[in-house]
Amino acid sequence: MREALSVLELMGLIEVKPGHGTFIRQANLDSIVGPMALILSMEKDTIFELLEARKILEVEAAGLAAERASQEDLKAIKHALIQMRSDLDQNRLGETADQNFHYSIAHATRNSILQLLMNSISDTMKKTLRLSREQLHLTPGMPGKLYREHEQIYNAIFQRNPQLAP
Repeated sequence: MREALSVLELMGLIEVKPGHGTFIRQANLDSIVGPMALILSMEKDTIFELLEARKILEVEAAGLAAERASQEDLKAIKHALIQMRSDLDQNRLGETADQNFHYSIAHATRNSILQLLMNSISDTMKKTLRLSREQLHLTPGMPGKLYREHEQIYNAIFQRNPQLAP
């Protein structure tokens, strides 16, 4: 019990005042998501589960973005897509453009918790899966296929069609 309380205190979720008791702090979502990302990045067995969670979040985010995106959101998503095309044409990995694409979609959902979760998962994946991304990029035809999938997502959001977004 003492160890569990110590972990909660380190995460900033509780405050232990000797002689007075243990108190729940006003939770900051970053204080929860950050440690979760750290744990996920350390556990090699959870990489597949991380990919599954990312896919689930991205599919739902695309659907919500199709319903909620403003004109500015559409411009940001399109800008990231254009950057992805440029990276593809110049045979670059395009990690930043891909991250911007998914961040822009998450922003268009107008759901702050979803945005934090997407950022956390994206940052964790960027740190742990760079080698896998490089190998994927070297697979013949794969960069173009991935670009076309992103283009389909954008088109579904632009057309305001949540069913086509995933």
